[in-house]
This record gives sequence, C-alpha cells and structure tokens, in this order.
Amino acid sequence: MAAECIVVLKNENNILPLNLSKNKKIAVIGNFAKNPRYQGAGSSQIRPTELAVPYDELAKLLVGTKASLSYAQGYDADAMTTDKMIADAQAEAKNSDVAIVFAGLPDSYESEGFDRTNMDMPDSHNKLIEAVAKVQPNVVVVLMNGSAVSMPWRNQVKGVVEMWLTGQAGGGAIADILTGAVNPSGKLSETFPENLAQTPTSLNYPSKDGQAIYGEGVFIGYRYYDTKKLTPMYPFGYGLSYTSFNYNTITSSAEKIKDTGKFSVAVNVKNTGKVAGKEVVQLYVREENTVLQRPEKELKHFEKVELNPGEEKTVTFDFNYRDFAYYDAKVHDWQVNSGKFTVMVGGASNNLPLSKSVEVQATNIKYPILTRNSLLKDLKSNPRGAAVYQQMMGGLMASFGAGGAGKKMTPEQEIASKKMATMMEVMMKEMPLSKMV
Repeated sequence: MAAECIVVLKNENNILPLNLSKNKKIAVIGNFAKNPRYQGAGSSQIRPTELAVPYDELAKLLVGTKASLSYAQGYDADAMTTDKMIADAQAEAKNSDVAIVFAGLPDSYESEGFDRTNMDMPDSHNKLIEAVAKVQPNVVVVLMNGSAVSMPWRNQVKGVVEMWLTGQAGGGAIADILTGAVNPSGKLSETFPENLAQTPTSLNYPSKDGQAIYGEGVFIGYRYYDTKKLTPMYPFGYGLSYTSFNYNTITSSAEKIKDTGKFSVAVNVKNTGKVAGKEVVQLYVREENTVLQRPEKELKHFEKVELNPGEEKTVTFDFNYRDFAYYDAKVHDWQVNSGKFTVMVGGASNNLPLSKSVEVQATNIKYPILTRNSLLKDLKSNPRGAAVYQQMMGGLMASFGAGGAGKKMTPEQEIASKKMATMMEVMMKEMPLSKMV
C-alpha cells in the first residue's frame, strides 16, 4: 500500500530506477534514511511491532549485486547540522555514482495542535541537498513529509520522490520504488505550489488577530490554480511512472441527457512503454455557462488500472446527478443548471488530452423563496416571478424614457434608447425588491 502511494515528481534522464550495474557505489545521505519519519506527531502516534528502515531495506535488495551502499548522517534528529556533517556528506557523494538524500519535515515542523507558518523544510535539509548537488551530478531527493514543501534546490537535482509518511513498511516501499522492483503509480492528492504566496489562502493565513478567514471559498487547491491560470510547481493529480501511457479514444453514451438520466464515458488507455505499470485515469467536469462562480473544472471520477507493456484497456465511468451539480446555499440542496458540460480525461489535472461534451437538461430545479430582500434578478429566474419582472422592468424603462415606449424615434434615438435600456437592466437587476417600492 505504501508503494502505491509514493509519488515520483522528477526523473531527469531516467535516473530512476537505479541502474545497479551502472551505479556501483550508492551514497545514502540524511538521518531520515536510518531514522525515518513514518507517521504524524501527537495523539495519532502508535508504536509499530516492527519498522522497515530505508537504508536497511536498500541494503537487502543489493545483496547479490555488485552495487554497494555508503552512509552520511547529514543532520541530526533535531534537524541541526554542522560543517563537518556537510563535509562528510559531500565526501561520500563525491566518491559515489549516485547520491540519495533523505529529507523532509521533522515532527517539530508539523503536527496536530499547531499550524505550519511556511512551506519551508529545515535549513539543514536544504543546505545538505544543495551541498551534495555541488559535488555529485546524480542526486535523488526522497521526501518524508505530510504535506507540500518548497524546493529551492529542485533544478539542481535529477530526481525527486515524495514518500510522504508511509507507515511502518515505508522503508521497504521506497527501496522497491528506487530500485524498480515496484513501478511508481502514486499521484498527488494536493497541489504543490511554487511558494506560499501562490496559494489561495496566502492573504488570510496565518491568522494574526484571532480570526481565521476562509476567504478562498470553493477555490481551494487545483480549483484555484486552474481558475487563476497559475502554474504550480507540481499540479494536482501529477505523478511519474517508469513506463508511458497513451490516451487514444473517448466515447460517450449520449450527447444530450436529463440530469437524472444515465450517462457514461469510456476511455482507452494503452501502456506504450517497456515495463508493466499502473495509471490513475482521472475524469474532470467543467460547466461551460455557469450561473454561480464555479471552478474551471472539478475531479469527479478516477480509477487506477494496471497495464502490461503494449496492453490496452477501456475504462468506463458512470455519471450520476451529483457529477453535474453544485450546492446552492439558498435552497440548501444540490442543483444542476441546464447547459453544456465538458468531460475531460487524462493522467493529471494539467494533462487531459481527451474531452467530450454533453448537453444536460435540468429537471428538478429548486427556487429560493422570494422575500423583500431578494434581488430583482431573482424574479427573472423564478417562473412565478418572471411575469412580474417583465412588468416591473417595463415600467422602469418607461419612467426613465428608455426603450422608446411606442414613440417614433430616429435611428440615433433608437440606439441611445437601447443602450439606456441595457444599462438600466444591468444596474437594476442587483437591487433588492424592497428598494423598488
């Protein structure tokens, strides 16, 4: 299970999986390699019956090969380092074919009971990675952390593996991933932004005055980055494999449906690489003409499929009412708007090569109760209020001399009158009914 969750974020020049016939000397660097952080801190902590240590698990897999391991601590349990620790790590890295640096967030940086104030790893971890990268061109960084971190050294290393806090068996899982015994198939379940300022909560977080403002509303994670057209460091749903997948065909069961009707989408996915692997097929939905503010797209379905080299499978997703719906706070229920929806499928939120459109007809529309505080536009959208809306707008137009009111006008006057009518409707539709009295 741990191996299924690990995400490979960077794999330049296919540095992974490790070529044990080519990489005879492997330097393992970082205290986490021998003293892994495998779970969260606080009341969730448990004492496992046994614990798989990454360094030991790697050593087991190298038995019978010509490859060997060396080790440098790099930093201590308190995330402190010294010039000697850095120098020792550089010496081991320089004398090796590849260096694997274990880093991330210690317990003191993230736990229940307090919030992180930034996205940074300890200075000692960042300093260690940068120092090793100066003397060794082949560096892979393995991260142990509970959430996104900034990576100022990202362009200086060839590989980045997000191990997360993968529990007592995580050491064996990361060893399998690094050596290729297991093909990575994890995908990011959160966006990795470039920095804290890029996040949707940056202006309101952390709270300074005892009040926490959730100003981002529904625009959290990829919903925010997509809508704002921002490019994060690593997008939601992203994750690399040691093989490649091709999305080649998409079909749908219908072009027009009712919101309560049956609808399905089928996608063909093929393993075009040389090794077996698993791909998480992701399906997103976008409403083309929204009534309320909605995200650019939303993940609705996903499925992990296993494919041998050259194998192709069809993945089918069945839709329901909620796949097209949004929550309407005014009626305290989920609603669907009639209109066009686009279904997009691919391997990450930023890589959706296939799409299909469908026209959806809403059949069970709920309307909020009209009160004196309702807006004039609420009358227009309500079947019982539409006639009243037309009557009120007609009277307003006449009182302001807009719309002509049956008078004969010159072409210039007609243009001016239409402009006035349009302006009046735009202005008045946001006005509470109580102000119309």
